Amino acid sequence: MNNIIVHINTLLTEANKILQSVGPAAWRRLLLAAILFITSITIFVQLADEVVEGEPIGFDEPVLRFAESLANPAVDPYVVAVTELGGAPLTIAVLVVGVMYYVRRNRYRAAAFLASAIGGAALTVYFLKLLFARHRPDLWQAIVEESTYSFPSGHAMASSAVAFSLMVLFWYTRWRWITVVLGLLYLLIISWTRVYLGVHYPSDIIAGWCISLTWVLLTIWMLSGKAFWRGDGHGMKWVLSKRHSNDKAYLDQ
Repeated sequence: MNNIIVHINTLLTEANKILQSVGPAAWRRLLLAAILFITSITIFVQLADEVVEGEPIGFDEPVLRFAESLANPAVDPYVVAVTELGGAPLTIAVLVVGVMYYVRRNRYRAAAFLASAIGGAALTVYFLKLLFARHRPDLWQAIVEESTYSFPSGHAMASSAVAFSLMVLFWYTRWRWITVVLGLLYLLIISWTRVYLGVHYPSDIIAGWCISLTWVLLTIWMLSGKAFWRGDGHGMKWVLSKRHSNDKAYLDQ
C-alpha cells in the first residue's frame, strides 16, 4: 500500500512540474491540438457508427447528386488525371523523396516524422477499409472502376496526410502560409474528384481527413516525447530540428 502511495505522489509531483513549466503560449498550442484531436476523433466515430449500422448518412446522396449534375464528358478525363495526384504513386514519391532529402541533411527526426505520418496513414486506411467493408456508391455508373472498399477514402486520407505533414515540416519557415494554403487546396481538390467520379461518399472523404489529422497529431506527440510538453513550443521544433549534442540533456530536464 505504501509503495502505491509513493508512486502516486511521484506521478503527481512530475505532473505538477510539467504544468508549471508550460507557459501561456504552450497552453494555447496544447488546447488547439486537443480540440483538433478530440473533434476529429468524435466526427470519425459518429460516421463509423452510421456505417456499421448500415444507416444512410444524410448529406451523402444530396452531395453526390450535386456532383452528378456537374458532370461533363469533356471534363472527365482531366478529373481522372487530377485524382491520380492523390493516389499511391505520388504519395510514395513524396514519402521517398522527402525522407531522402531530410536524411541527406542529417534531419533524422524530420525524416522519421514524414515516414511515420504518411506511411502510418496509408497502413491505417488499408486496415480500416477491411474493418468497415463499406461498398462504393452505386447511384450511377462510376467514371472509373475501384475494387477496394469505400470507407474511409484512401485518396482523401493520403492527400491530407501529405498536406498536413508538409504543413508541419514548413511551419517554422517563411513558407508556412503558402504551404498551408496549397496543402488545403490540394486535399480539397483531390477529395472533390473522388465524389465527382462517383467512387466515394462524402462521408468517406470526411472520415479520411479526420483519421489523417488524428494520426499526424499522434505522430508529432510520439516523436517529440517530453519535448511536447515544453512551455516554448519546442515540441514540434525538436521533432524537426537537426540532432545536436544536448538533445538528451534537454529532454531530461
